[in-house]
Amino acid sequence: MWTRREIENYLCDEEVLLQWAQTEAKRKSIGPLFTAPWEKAMKESIEEISVALTRLKKQSPWDPTTKVTDEFLDPLFSTFFEKLKLPNLMRKTDYHVLAKFLSKDKIDPEICDKLEAILTIVKNAKPGIIDCQ
Repeated sequence: MWTRREIENYLCDEEVLLQWAQTEAKRKSIGPLFTAPWEKAMKESIEEISVALTRLKKQSPWDPTTKVTDEFLDPLFSTFFEKLKLPNLMRKTDYHVLAKFLSKDKIDPEICDKLEAILTIVKNAKPGIIDCQ
């Protein structure tokens, strides 16, 4: 059993979101000149959505029990791309790309524990033929 509500809760981190914005700005535009507006738009969007959640008496986006996809990331990226006057290029199906911006020291130990458990099962597995009939 996982302790956080959904997998995106393990990736939802302000530093991760800012790193993503900086990297995407460099990748989608011509040179590093455009990273500042993307970073500014992300900072403003994080603040706006966080304040809105507080006003609505909802949990913090950094709380592990928040349904972070629906309550934070979806509105965050919608607001972010509106600020840039671009169509929303980051949907739930793309949130996995945030994982590469998670620094090693921010990886929840629970993830390592689960991966170790999977590795143990794989090492102990016996190859065989599965009869599906």
